[in-house]
Amino acid sequence: MKAVAVFPSRKELKVIDHPEPKIESPTQAKLRMLDIGVCGTDKEIARFDYGTPPAGSDYLVIGHESLGRVVEVGSQATSVKVGDLVVTMVRRPCGHPECVACAAGRQDFCFTGDFTERGIKGRHGYMTESVVDDQRFMVIVPLNSATSASSSSRSPSPKKPSSNSGRSKNACRGERPARPESRPLTPTRPWCSAPARLACWAPWPCGPADSRP
Repeated sequence: MKAVAVFPSRKELKVIDHPEPKIESPTQAKLRMLDIGVCGTDKEIARFDYGTPPAGSDYLVIGHESLGRVVEVGSQATSVKVGDLVVTMVRRPCGHPECVACAAGRQDFCFTGDFTERGIKGRHGYMTESVVDDQRFMVIVPLNSATSASSSSRSPSPKKPSSNSGRSKNACRGERPARPESRPLTPTRPWCSAPARLACWAPWPCGPADSRP
């Protein structure tokens, strides 16, 4: 099957023949890719600022923003079914037992930095014809949402311009809008080893040392 890939060592970007993936775990699902987003990250990878191929590969299939349709499921896949529209997550856990973020399924808060990312770091991405991944990394798109978005993109409703569009009431009076209260950026517990900014946004509550996650 066709895929778009970068070859960092040769500084090449091209369409390649890439092996079609197969379901290898009972909780995996296979997707037929429908749409792929292209953003600044892809631009930076395409100019070889970064981008790491999987181990043993000299190329990285790019694409990390995706929409796909489930075409096959493993024997124990229960959260997705054939025909579902899904958006697949990008980051995968580091696997280190001491990383409480990844162990809790919050790999975006990974402490170790050893996570992998599809289409970016250590895993092939979605700019190809078919993809296989575990169901836990798939988010189902409600059919009515997909239909509404499609209808909206085909026939946008005209809107009357507003003279106050994008401005707050304070701004209309020439006053500076009030800034929202910011949360402290330092850990509140001496045992917390997370970076300062991460600590206050961590997905678990801070508590005494004997009840830490």
